[in-house]
Amino acid sequence: MIKKTVILIKELGSEIIENLKTLQGKIISCIKKPETKHQVIKIVGILFAGVMAILVTLWTVTMIFSIIQNIIEKYSIFLLGIFCILCWFFGWIQTKKDAVLERKKKQNCAKGRNQIINSSEIFFTLF
Repeated sequence: MIKKTVILIKELGSEIIENLKTLQGKIISCIKKPETKHQVIKIVGILFAGVMAILVTLWTVTMIFSIIQNIIEKYSIFLLGIFCILCWFFGWIQTKKDAVLERKKKQNCAKGRNQIINSSEIFFTLF
């Protein structure tokens, strides 16, 4: 049983080696054809262009992050100040809107009406 298996493996190995030798000759004869050379050059060119496009994209993204990092390093205190001022301003506007809404609700309840409050009314009463 083991001898038969070893003999089968040897035969299979010899067949694979013979097929590889003939395949190698077929590949070489196919590559020597001029139209195959042009196709190979086109494929290599397309692959090269694709790799270059990926590298340029990565370089661009790296440069953008580097620029953002430099801006944050140089102007971080100013950006923090602007952010704080904006937060305070939007909080102030929200406080005013809440006050106007509360006043309108009290007026409507006092009059016994349920009117829909327009956002433009709130905006114009702020300023």
